[in-house]
Amino acid sequence: DIKRLIYMYAAMPLLYLCWIIFCSLAACYHVLVALRNSLPPVIYDSLGWGKTLKPAKSFLTLRVPKRWFSHFYGWSVIWNCCLLSYVASIYMGHVPSALQIVEKILAYISGHNIEAVIIDQHRSLSTCQFQTILALVMQTLQVTRRFLECQYVSVFGDSQMHLLHYIVGFFFYTWTGPTIVSQFAACDDSSIGVAFQLRWYHVCGVLLFCYGSFHQYRCHAILASIRTSGNSFYGLPKGDWFELVTSPHYLAEILLYTGLGMVQGFKNVWTAMPIVSTTLLLLLGAKLSHEWYTEKYGEKYVRGRRALIPYIY
Repeated sequence: DIKRLIYMYAAMPLLYLCWIIFCSLAACYHVLVALRNSLPPVIYDSLGWGKTLKPAKSFLTLRVPKRWFSHFYGWSVIWNCCLLSYVASIYMGHVPSALQIVEKILAYISGHNIEAVIIDQHRSLSTCQFQTILALVMQTLQVTRRFLECQYVSVFGDSQMHLLHYIVGFFFYTWTGPTIVSQFAACDDSSIGVAFQLRWYHVCGVLLFCYGSFHQYRCHAILASIRTSGNSFYGLPKGDWFELVTSPHYLAEILLYTGLGMVQGFKNVWTAMPIVSTTLLLLLGAKLSHEWYTEKYGEKYVRGRRALIPYIY
């Protein structure tokens, strides 16, 4: 029934509704890439980023330097630290006035007063609460590492990206933290007051996160080593997972976000939203990169390599 569906989405918290829209648009983006040769110039120019960005066909195209990646990572470091401080202050029994704006934002987009939720749970550190805090710490570490890599490792040269990708980055890194924090409200009554217990999925999630983070750093260092600052030359990356796939740094990011979801026990569909959206976007990025390298280096490059998943895709 369409009317019931409309009411359901109208009653859904803004936090979750935006994730549905975002993931739907990411899926539609795959269709646009498949039809890219028949698209209007304005839409065509929004496809790809960095080396896969095609020459602009429209004067309306809005592009920004790819080095602006550091903007949304820097913002996310600040935002996640605010969220961590807010959660910590609740457990300490007092939320400073400076952090009450965070409380209001979370209440508005998630539909929950997180402070009231935790107080109702008697501030006892249950397994559910522990994994929520752990996931928020992990996300903060991820964006901090990426911000530092943008500043001190990556060589962007004169690479560009469409303004749309810049906006997408801000959305993703603004929305992921509150999505994690909102999981305090998903802690059911059976978990409240029960002493914290380390679960197998906590350990596996942290290990997978660390494994993905380590390889992503190595891959970014390899990419930086084959570029010279100030130009747009891309060499042929070798070493680490580059021998198996074209975009191992994308694969590593999917792995680390899978670890982030695993730590939370995948207790509902919303904990998987960062993974789903990341996978949809990076599958596309890997496909475009694979096509670019194939066109530049020929079939000899493709032999033995896949775009993103070794031996499969």
